[in-house]
Amino acid sequence: MQKRWKKIRMIHKKYRLFYELLGGAVLLSIGVAIGAGFFDRNNRNDYHMNLATEALGIVATVFIINRWYAHRDRERARMQERKETEIHTEELKRRLVREARSGANDVAIRAIERLRENGWLVGHKSLLKGENLSDANLHQADLRYANLRRANMEYARLQNSDMSNASLRQVSLRGANLRGSYIFSARLHGAELGFANLQGAKLTGANLRRAKVRHADFRGAFLIGTNLCGVMWYRTIMPDGTQWSSANDLGRFTDYGHPDFETTYQTILEVRKAFKIEDDRFPSTLA
Repeated sequence: MQKRWKKIRMIHKKYRLFYELLGGAVLLSIGVAIGAGFFDRNNRNDYHMNLATEALGIVATVFIINRWYAHRDRERARMQERKETEIHTEELKRRLVREARSGANDVAIRAIERLRENGWLVGHKSLLKGENLSDANLHQADLRYANLRRANMEYARLQNSDMSNASLRQVSLRGANLRGSYIFSARLHGAELGFANLQGAKLTGANLRRAKVRHADFRGAFLIGTNLCGVMWYRTIMPDGTQWSSANDLGRFTDYGHPDFETTYQTILEVRKAFKIEDDRFPSTLA
């Protein structure tokens, strides 16, 4: 008997909604029959008319309520989906920033590519501005137009990377390897380049205003059209292999019209050849 009752309860629980609707229908039928008994035959038509009107009102009310509940459930589902998407996006952002500072070049390169694809590398939405990318292996990374302002890129490996038009304001590249990198028209206002290897780097049109380049190595680098106003020099090796001194005329490195530009440029090409600094992307031309 106990097993039978247990089975009945399980069935009732499984089909609870059906039994509730069935019970409601039975009670409603009983109520209608009882209500009809209080009216004589002549008034029963009015009774049934009123009953039908009330029933329609109830059906309409139930329909509206059900629609409202369905709308609420859909909104809750959308909010939950949106919340889960936001959580996933935030997790992805953190992971990509973490991978961008990786010492494994393939991991760092893929992270940079994903950041660019998602719009998180360029402009005010960049996730790398102000980030710690020290010791990152970004060899041959595509960092064009990247916003890296105030990032810590000390001792980063950036050989042959493309940072053209990148925002590198107040970035720390102390000890970084920028050999053969393309830094065309990049903004390096106030950047720290102490002890950086800039051999063969192409800084054509870059802005190094008030940058710190003490103990840096610029051998074979192109500085054509580069803004060197207020640069803090100290024991720096210049593009032609000479040591910087306060008597240096920097125009011979930056200005096409300087009387010594052509001679200096040829010397720089010889330095590049001696250091085997050449890259198909960055040919040794004046353009």
